[in-house]
Amino acid sequence: MNIPSRILAAFFALLFCASAFALTSITPASHEVGAGVVTYQILVRSDTDWTATKNTDWVMLSSTSGPQEANILVTVSANTTGADRSATIQVNGETHTLTQRSANAALQEVWAFGLDGCGQLGDNNLLQRQYPSRVTTDVK
Repeated sequence: MNIPSRILAAFFALLFCASAFALTSITPASHEVGAGVVTYQILVRSDTDWTATKNTDWVMLSSTSGPQEANILVTVSANTTGADRSATIQVNGETHTLTQRSANAALQEVWAFGLDGCGQLGDNNLLQRQYPSRVTTDVK
């Protein structure tokens, strides 16, 4: 095979196999919740249609498939087991990890988004947040 034929073959391989190299991201990549019933959202961004699966029945998803960018509401049932537990949500091969505290553990968290020019989001970045972001510094 001569060089122009190889280039043409490589071009067609890229053109017709692009879906095999789809890029997908989940924001946030992990989340920790308290023992009660909790609902939060994750943002899925993909350059192709996506499918979401979960590995447990105590987690419910508002949507299990969609086109490119979407928010999925994740609803977590109350943890009455007395032990921490974890679950994974898979979207096109990317993983979101969920950890739920037991009823014996206390967890308090704050999420913020919007303008942050004066530090009002509490994350010490002074950057606008378009999507909810967990505040990990001391909250007062």
